[in-house]
Amino acid sequence: MGQSIDRLSKKDIQVFLLYLIQEKKVSSSTQNQYINAIKFYYEKVLKQTKMVFTLERPNKTKKLPEILTEQEVLLIFK
Repeated sequence: MGQSIDRLSKKDIQVFLLYLIQEKKVSSSTQNQYINAIKFYYEKVLKQTKMVFTLERPNKTKKLPEILTEQEVLLIFK
């Protein structure tokens, strides 16, 4: 982009976030880290008003627990 981070518009930030999602295919947790870091910088460091992005924030993927086999359970008890 070639400009100071302090001068980026909300649109510039949204374009960057969409680039991360669509082109770089970053994980949902990485997307959330970027969004939180950007919000922190602008709201806490620069003391600007609260930023709201129209991008849908990803939910963390839920993984099912790994199930132990009967043999594995018996080994634990031994």
